[in-house]
Amino acid sequence: MWLSLLLAASPMGEDRLSLPPEELAGVEDLVRDLRGQDDADALYAARELKAQARTHQKTLARGRPGSLRVQEARQQLSLIEERAVGPCLDRLSDPRVAAPCAGLLAELGLTETLPALNRAAEDEELPRRARRAAERAIRRLEQA
Repeated sequence: MWLSLLLAASPMGEDRLSLPPEELAGVEDLVRDLRGQDDADALYAARELKAQARTHQKTLARGRPGSLRVQEARQQLSLIEERAVGPCLDRLSDPRVAAPCAGLLAELGLTETLPALNRAAEDEELPRRARRAAERAIRRLEQA
């Protein structure tokens, strides 16, 4: 309880407590970071977008059809697909961001991204981890 009071009393705490959780790391902000020059921000953005996509996919799979939660999840997935796929495809050649971007593309189930993922899987300049992530994404998309 004391911690929450302390956070609420601090200027930074007021801002963070007044925002709904989904606005703390909104899709638009994450896409901006993914497009940006800072590799650490781009890596965080790709990982966060992948995690959000996974969460929304689980909501779709487990939720009651037609419920508000399912509709919101579908809308958020559509927003992620619309805004993040282009920057993620551009980042598939980036050694630090290729792995979470490949995972995001697989999570979204976008089979039209297979050619780009195949190029990433065969790119010898990428670290082994990134190539393996691209291969896993390819297998997931081919199974779907």
